[in-house]
Amino acid sequence: MDAPTTLSQDSGAVYEQHSVARTLVLHLLPGALILVFFVAIAPILRGIGFPPVMAIYLATVSVLIPFELGYLIYQARKNGTSLGNIVLYRQPVPKGQLVLIVVLLFVGGSVIGALLQPVDFIVKENLFSWVPTGYDVTYGLYGGVARFSMANMLIMWVFGLIVNVIVGPVVE
Repeated sequence: MDAPTTLSQDSGAVYEQHSVARTLVLHLLPGALILVFFVAIAPILRGIGFPPVMAIYLATVSVLIPFELGYLIYQARKNGTSLGNIVLYRQPVPKGQLVLIVVLLFVGGSVIGALLQPVDFIVKENLFSWVPTGYDVTYGLYGGVARFSMANMLIMWVFGLIVNVIVGPVVE
């Protein structure tokens, strides 16, 4: 029995789909690597005056982006082709539609986030109360802001904006 395939939107070429096991690894391994990085770096960053979420932003740059790009480059070399032939479904979205999608996602995410914030705190208190404050990524965002200097908070927000809003999604 042949492996399932998918058609490329770019060239009509047929590529083999990967297995369920590979799908699980490709989805879970980056998160596990980010967790290891976060656990190692968050206390150091807190020691120099940054909230724990800064470790997540650094993990995006130091772990997630290199892992994702590295895997794509590996696949391109393995198949003797370019990244353009590995990354499929790259048709541009019309500018008006893109702006509408971004605005709707931002507004929708903000509304849903605000509505679910009480649930977030309930889950955190009941299931994750054992996590030390130094590893709580909301510490410094929702509470404990006064512990961090304005300069470090500004650095964190600007770096987070660049990494989490621009660079990360482009690579993703």
